[in-house]
Amino acid sequence: MCTPKGALTDEAWEKKIMASEGNQQHIREAMIAIERNNQHNYWQALGKVECPEM
Repeated sequence: MCTPKGALTDEAWEKKIMASEGNQQHIREAMIAIERNNQHNYWQALGKVECPEM
């Protein structure tokens, strides 16, 4: 999981994470997994999210 280093708003942190097309895809996969009540796939998708450089 990624955590911001420093004082960023939630919105600024979201923009940094979502700047990557790969991260956008992983977040979409996680959202679909939640809709399907599939916790395994949810955590697997979130584990693929790359933390942005700070």
